[in-house]
Amino acid sequence: MRDLYIMRDARSPVGYASTEVASSSMTVLTKLYVDPEKRNLGHGTALLRLVCRDADRERRHLGLNFEPHSGMDRERLKKLFLNHGFELIAGESALLRVNHER
Repeated sequence: MRDLYIMRDARSPVGYASTEVASSSMTVLTKLYVDPEKRNLGHGTALLRLVCRDADRERRHLGLNFEPHSGMDRERLKKLFLNHGFELIAGESALLRVNHER
């Protein structure tokens, strides 16, 4: 099962996130994108909160491969995920947010 989250401002879409259920206990964040002109306004944080909320509600861990696209500030993006309960695993190539209610 896949989910798509779309963030809009007053006029148009500004970003999206997509997830895929990998197993009964794991959801994978496959994409998190915010239009470069709309970054640093809280849209990525809002999208990530929605994804985390749904993973928590479904009592699933949330994981992702950490590969920022060119032009992205790797440290700033890593901080975003760490502030939402993710932990670095596999060196710095993946992040995992454990659902402690499982």
